[in-house]
Amino acid sequence: MWELIRSNRRRSMALFLFLGGLFLVMGYLFGTVLYPDGDPALFLGISLLIWLGYCLFAYYSGADLLLWVSAARLVDRDSDRRLFNVVEEMKIAGGLKSLPKIYVMPEDAMNAMAVGRGPDDCAIVVTSGLVARLDRNELQGVVAHEMSHIINRDSLFMTFAGATLGSISLISSLFWRSLRFTRFRSRSSRDAGGIVVFWIFAIALAGVGVFLAQLFYFAILRKREYLADASAVRLTRYPDGLASALEKIDNSDVAMIHYNKITAPMFIASPIYGNRFSLFNMSTHPPIQERIRILRKLGGASYKDYQMAYSNVMGKRSELIPRNSLGAEHDIALRARSPQAPPENMTDIRRNLGDSLLAADSYIFLNCVCGLKIKVPPALDGKTIDCPKCGHRFAGSLT
Repeated sequence: MWELIRSNRRRSMALFLFLGGLFLVMGYLFGTVLYPDGDPALFLGISLLIWLGYCLFAYYSGADLLLWVSAARLVDRDSDRRLFNVVEEMKIAGGLKSLPKIYVMPEDAMNAMAVGRGPDDCAIVVTSGLVARLDRNELQGVVAHEMSHIINRDSLFMTFAGATLGSISLISSLFWRSLRFTRFRSRSSRDAGGIVVFWIFAIALAGVGVFLAQLFYFAILRKREYLADASAVRLTRYPDGLASALEKIDNSDVAMIHYNKITAPMFIASPIYGNRFSLFNMSTHPPIQERIRILRKLGGASYKDYQMAYSNVMGKRSELIPRNSLGAEHDIALRARSPQAPPENMTDIRRNLGDSLLAADSYIFLNCVCGLKIKVPPALDGKTIDCPKCGHRFAGSLT
């Protein structure tokens, strides 16, 4: 497992440096073309500062921004003990020292993601729809998948790479806008030939640079989804749980609300409708049905078993997992389905989770003498509230 993590880090660093190098080259060429009388070293330095600024922001504030964009709310153990127990089990199985923070998105759609800088500073985010519709085995499979992203440091990589990809898109867009106000000029006739070459390369990069960056980025993302599935099976030793959860997610027709192009690749299933096929395979996720078929083919929980199932389903001898990670692998037997005892009261789970989301938004809860729980928006604090059931009056400050 650790060899696979090290291999992932090497590939992540290679892609990250490729994207960063592409950004620096684009900044250098665009600056030289738009301001031919300027200092090329200055353009390179400015590009480097912009890239480093993006990276520093992504490292220190990226997770908080992603949680804010997703409208995620931090919840406590009393919100859903089942969810907390599952996360705690996967934390122990994955060898993490501390429990990830748990956030819930107020979404009827079923989805989940992981954010953070590493195992000691991370969070698992699930939608309220996911928690309400999955049984314990399915929820365990999804949490194990997201825990695998944390262990493999995929969350940090996706935050960094997403920031770099965003900077590439930004500088390319600014270049095209600037062309409307720029005329071809050079210092002298002798420099004209060189400037023409710079123009050709700059326009070519502006046209295909973003496409190439996305192509490499999405290819890595698709592979990491497969690897997270494989790692999740190692943690749970029960692939049917994750497979069943993916089936429910795939069959759901409820669309997500809180996502954008940066957060979409981080979810266990793409929230972007139609993100399943394109001519150049620009989807951020592998097809869910392929992932399910691989999970259903597994006869064991080792990486070797997953590689065999992957090759069987994909119909090719593709190396998903490096051979040096498979050499020392020992067999890991699958376990039986965990009993659902006592039967889960999904109504109570939904109610408790809904109350936790309201509490995170500063709602006030009043327990009336008649037994009714009244949920009061914060804007009504200090106003008179009558119980809709028995008419009992609450006056003054409600907190």
